[in-house]
This record gives sequence, structure tokens and C-alpha cells, in this order.
Amino acid sequence: MAKVIKVKNEEENVIYLLTSNEGIPFLYVNKYLKFLDTINRSPNTIKSYAYRFDLVPPKSTDFLFHL
Repeated sequence: MAKVIKVKNEEENVIYLLTSNEGIPFLYVNKYLKFLDTINRSPNTIKSYAYRFDLVPPKSTDFLFHL
């Protein structure tokens, strides 16, 4: 399983990232979540994406390769 963590970016905005239970970040998923923040998506949108990726981490990276 994975867990969603809440962090603040350089502009003091809250963003959400996905890590394994051991604290290892999911690189491609987190790059996508940071991209959403960069293009000014709502924090609630980013949060919902993060929690959705949390439900299916193995398939999450497959989804990102299609973007």
C-alpha cells in the first residue's frame, strides 16, 4: 500500500504526494501531482488525484505513461 502526505511547496501552497509505507516516494506519480500544482489546479483536485493513485499504485504509473 501507499500513503498520501501533505507538504508545502516553495510558494507555501499545500500539495499532496504519494509515498510507500516505507516513505519512498513514487517518482512519476509525484511528478504528475507537482505538474498539476504548477498549472494551478485546485488543491482539492490534487488531493483527490493523490488519493485515487493511492488506491491503485501499480496501475498509476501505467496511466502516467499514456499522458
